[in-house]
Amino acid sequence: MKTFKLTLEVDPGCKVAEACTVAQRIANVAVTPVEFQFNSVLCVAVPGGDAELLAERQQEASRAVPRVTSSDED
Repeated sequence: MKTFKLTLEVDPGCKVAEACTVAQRIANVAVTPVEFQFNSVLCVAVPGGDAELLAERQQEASRAVPRVTSSDED
C-alpha cells in the first residue's frame, strides 16, 4: 500500500496558529499527513494530532536556530 502526504502552501502574512489549524483539519479529513513550511520550519500535521501543540512546537523550533561562524576558533 502506498502512503501519501499533502503539502499545504501557506500564504505570506498567515499566522502559525491559523496554518496549523487548517493543516490539522485537512489531515483529519484526508487521514494523511499534511506538511507545510513556516519560517523555515517543516511542520507536519498528522491525523488525530493537535493543532495547538503543532503551533507551539513550531515556535520552539523557530527559536532554536543553529549558529555558524566563518572562523575555526568559534
